[in-house]
Amino acid sequence: MLILYLMHIPDGFLDPKLSSGLAGAAALVLAYCLSKVSQAVTAVVPAAALATAGAGFSSVNVGARKVITSFGKNLILRTCAVAGLIISLQMFDFRILSGTPVHFLGGALAAILLGPFAGGLAMGGAILIQAMMFGDGGITALGANLINMAFIGTFLAYYVYSFLKPRFGEEAGIAAAAWFSVVASALVFILELSLPLSALKVYFLLGLGEAAVTLGLVQLFRLFNLEKE
Repeated sequence: MLILYLMHIPDGFLDPKLSSGLAGAAALVLAYCLSKVSQAVTAVVPAAALATAGAGFSSVNVGARKVITSFGKNLILRTCAVAGLIISLQMFDFRILSGTPVHFLGGALAAILLGPFAGGLAMGGAILIQAMMFGDGGITALGANLINMAFIGTFLAYYVYSFLKPRFGEEAGIAAAAWFSVVASALVFILELSLPLSALKVYFLLGLGEAAVTLGLVQLFRLFNLEKE
């Protein structure tokens, strides 16, 4: 029951071929997210230098180099802050039903505050640190855990939020994004482990808790002017 509700897959629960394939897919998605964030936080600027005073413009060297923009520095700091918050929140387990522990996932929070790519990196970093430092999720199952929680939950949440926000309002978009992120991640998790689909029902309830916590945390971040926009 522990693994069912927490969604961090330990070692030995997945077929080695599936683990390897998911690890490769996770590495590709991480690399793509890193590439997109790198493009967002840097800008190409001209680099020109005069050799010495009085030497004339003939000694001017003109080139171009990438620099981190002020927006980029802010995004990097916010990404680290969100990753740290998610790690901290996932350390707290809550008991439901028969006493089985559950915890906050955070994919929707990361997506709404940072966007899909930086959000995916924040979630990916949180899951990597948890697995390597706290033993939360297996090393051989890292690919599956990254795909399930860092990418499916984060990307789906972002696009659900983006679709619903202009139609039904900010709060409805956040709540729906958080709920769908939990249910979608859980569905893939259940399929990977060949669990009965009836196990998905409990995640409908857990998604409501995720929605409430995410709503509160987004508002809290905005009090400190830490939202994506």
